[in-house]
Amino acid sequence: MPQAQFSSAVEQIELVGKVQSKNLGSEDVSERFIDLQARLKSSLREEESLLSLLGRTSTVSEVLTIERELTRVRSDIERFQGQLNFLERRIDLATITVSLSSHHRSSGQWPSALLKIEVNGVTNHVEAVKALIASSDGLVDAVLVSLLEGKESAVMTVHVFSDDFDATVDFLEDQGKVRSKDLEEGKPADYGANDPEEKPRARMDLTFVQDTNSVNIGLMVAIAAPIGALALGVILGIGFFGVVRRSSRT
Repeated sequence: MPQAQFSSAVEQIELVGKVQSKNLGSEDVSERFIDLQARLKSSLREEESLLSLLGRTSTVSEVLTIERELTRVRSDIERFQGQLNFLERRIDLATITVSLSSHHRSSGQWPSALLKIEVNGVTNHVEAVKALIASSDGLVDAVLVSLLEGKESAVMTVHVFSDDFDATVDFLEDQGKVRSKDLEEGKPADYGANDPEEKPRARMDLTFVQDTNSVNIGLMVAIAAPIGALALGVILGIGFFGVVRRSSRT
């Protein structure tokens, strides 16, 4: 489709159902395009030289040799021109690949989710998830919060009832910017749609990472605090020195 319609087409496709994963990318073909143009020009010049040489050739053997070379060069010209035409079409058009599946599929396993979310305030979001899981009678299996190079992160494993799976995923996605997501939905084949679960079986492996912008702001505050304290100390020192000098004069 035309590139100008790419964004609107993606938005329309996303309205069809629930997006499980999305990957947008682009390919820079300018270097390859320039290389093909140079090869094509070189082959065209070679063809012109061979044609000029053919007009001055008198022996049959030389004519046959030149014609073989012309066949090779013209084959190269057609190949280079075809590749250029293909790249030009790729530049003008955008490609969208869509994979559709039913909302609930019998995967032979309980629902599961693997999510990585960028948030502002990792600890607060961990506590919010704990509260949600507790309110839905779920289980928090493991929580590990770490701090590395000033960046806070957390890894959690929780279990919820399969009926609460979709709502929990929606809640998690609202917590911040989803960096990666992998979902499996459904129930084992030996469980009917209305069969009760004795305990929460839908597993969720969650990773929360600190939002880069908030880390930068925190770093600025951390740097500004000692600088401010130093400036205040200098001002107080100057004031004290002035008082001492005035006292000594009197």
